[in-house]
Amino acid sequence: MWYGLKWAIPMVKQHFGWIVGDGEDIDLWRDNLCASVSIKELVNNINISYKQMKAKVSCIITNGKWTTPQDLLTVPSRLNIDLGRIKICRGRRDQKIWEPYLHGKLSTQSAHKTVRQKSTKQWWPKYLFREVIHPRNALWGWILCNNVIPTYENIKKKGISFTSRCCLYEEAEESVYHHF
Repeated sequence: MWYGLKWAIPMVKQHFGWIVGDGEDIDLWRDNLCASVSIKELVNNINISYKQMKAKVSCIITNGKWTTPQDLLTVPSRLNIDLGRIKICRGRRDQKIWEPYLHGKLSTQSAHKTVRQKSTKQWWPKYLFREVIHPRNALWGWILCNNVIPTYENIKKKGISFTSRCCLYEEAEESVYHHF
């Protein structure tokens, strides 16, 4: 089950945000404060050791206003991050929110709706999966429509290379086009 969920974690993390209060709970480098990714991911420099960088957002907030030191101000400005547009809620704790929904609470249903990839509807399933068509024939129709016939051409697309010839003519490379 974990393997099936692991791929979705980065997508879900992109949709978490913060309502800034006192800044004590928000990691300046690792949390999504101003974008869908963290400053660490925006910088994307393997030469920077983030183990020593343990600053919280509270270190750049004074009396409910942003007070970023000049040497630290260059990082957000180079990344086109305007801290001034992020509202600070004085006297409140930081609150982690789920951005796609107004109430800000994460639910399994909302995460599923956000993460799943909606593809365009295909024209062929309504003709293929009917009671009058035998399931074995419907499976072959699905294989044809999705171009997953195990021909040499499709096997080579997966990175497996070998020589191929048509078993009937022994001339052309075996492909879906050649078969039909």
